[in-house]
Amino acid sequence: MPSPYDLSASDNPENMITSTIYKQQGMTMVSYYGKLKMMWDELANYEQIPQCKCGGCKCNIATKLEKRREEENIHQFLMGLDDESYGTTRSNVLATDPLSSLNWVYATMVQEERVRTITKSKEERGTIVGLAVRAETKNKLRNEAKEKSIVCVHCGRT
Repeated sequence: MPSPYDLSASDNPENMITSTIYKQQGMTMVSYYGKLKMMWDELANYEQIPQCKCGGCKCNIATKLEKRREEENIHQFLMGLDDESYGTTRSNVLATDPLSSLNWVYATMVQEERVRTITKSKEERGTIVGLAVRAETKNKLRNEAKEKSIVCVHCGRT
């Protein structure tokens, strides 16, 4: 039996109901942002910001509504990021007052992703080189030990 609180598009066809928040779930920043951007553009087509037609409006309501929409998009973008990777950077961005533009937030997160990728690849390379050095040192010690223990059967020299 469905809950009386469940809503569907047929309950109110004038309103588009969105309940899904996209999560990054391991996607690259470019892919994740691209999916959100497509969704935001599609929603903007259905839910257009009204423009004042009287010409005497001085409250700039359209500008305020556009700013609010951008802030909602910023929050949706940030809250969908992987917590483990971007939690600290997300908190720092959300702590800024006033909130920066969506383009700045996106650029900051792409930069953070690049730093993480570079750092991760350097750590992996360091481990591999370290193992190679250790293995070479071990082999060198073995060879020296073998050379010292070789004795000529005929004359008895090492």
